Amino acid sequence: MGLKRYDNLTTAVKKVLEGKNREEQERFVQLRAHYLFESYFCDPGKGHQKGQVENLVQFAQRQFFAPVPSVSSLEELNQFLLEKCISYENTTVPRSSLTVGEAFAQELPIMLPLPPRPLDCFRVVPVKSNTLSMIHIEKNAYSVPVSYASTQLTCRVFAEKVEVYHGKSLIATHERCLEKGKEILQYDHYLDLLLIRPGAVLYARPLHQAGLPAIYQKFLDKCRNRPGGMKEFVRLLLLHREFDTSLVEEALEEACQKGMFQYDAVRQLLFQRTLPEHRLPQLSLVEDSSVPRIQVKAPDLSQYNRLLQKRSVVH
Repeated sequence: MGLKRYDNLTTAVKKVLEGKNREEQERFVQLRAHYLFESYFCDPGKGHQKGQVENLVQFAQRQFFAPVPSVSSLEELNQFLLEKCISYENTTVPRSSLTVGEAFAQELPIMLPLPPRPLDCFRVVPVKSNTLSMIHIEKNAYSVPVSYASTQLTCRVFAEKVEVYHGKSLIATHERCLEKGKEILQYDHYLDLLLIRPGAVLYARPLHQAGLPAIYQKFLDKCRNRPGGMKEFVRLLLLHREFDTSLVEEALEEACQKGMFQYDAVRQLLFQRTLPEHRLPQLSLVEDSSVPRIQVKAPDLSQYNRLLQKRSVVH
C-alpha cells in the first residue's frame, strides 16, 4: 500500500486532532480505499515537511502548462496532457542514463495495479426542488421532471455534469454550468404538464431555450391554428421518449413534404422506419406466375348500333 504525504487541505481533512491524527472527509476515505494508499499529514504550518512538493508543482507548470493550453473541454485537456506525458518519457532522468519511460518500466512490476474502474468523483448536495420543478446548485437553476416538484432530492455534482436523484433513482442529468445566475432547462421535464395545459406552449421558457430545428416551428405554425393542435404538438415532442431524435426529425420532414401535419401521420412514418410489420412493401411490376390470369371478353358495342336502327324503323 502506497504512502502519500498531504498538507491539511479541507477536501481531505475535516478536523485536525492531536499529533498526526486527523478526522478525514468521507469522500477522501473512499478515495484511499478505492486506490489503496495511506495518508500522512504534515503538522499545521510546517510546509517544509512536504519536501519537494512545491518544486514538483512548479516543474509540472513549466513542463506541461507553459504556455497555458487552450482547450474547450476536460476531455480535450486530458488528451493534451496524455500526449505531453508520452512525449516526456523520452527525457533522461537526472543523474541517470535511463529515460523516464525506461525507469517507469523498471518500477512498474512493484506498483499496485489500478482497480478495474475509476472512482466516480462527485460532491453530494441535498436539494429541494421548487414549485417550478427546478433545483438550485452553485447559484444556477437546473430543471427536474414536473412530477418531482417541491420534493427533497439529492444532487451529485461532477466536474462536467450534474446528476439529480430521488432516492436511488436517477431522474435528471445536466451539463454543469460554470457561470452564475443561469437556468438550465430540459423541455422534456415539462411536457407532461404542457400536455395538460397546451395553451402554455407558446410561452414556455424550456421550449424557447431548447432551440429546436426549424421543422418543429413549421409544425407548430400549422398546429396552432386548429382545435387541439397545440396538444398534438406536445405529443409530437413526446415521441423523443420512444424514438431517436434523428428518426423523429426525418419523419417530420417527410410528413411536411406530404402535407401531413398530424401527430398520427408522423407516428405512422416512425413505425414504418422502425417496425418491420409496418413497412410498406415496394411495388413490383414483375409478372407473378402464382397469380391466376383472368381473360375478360371484350364487349360487342355493335349491338348499340342495331338498337338505333330498330328505333329509326319504328318511327
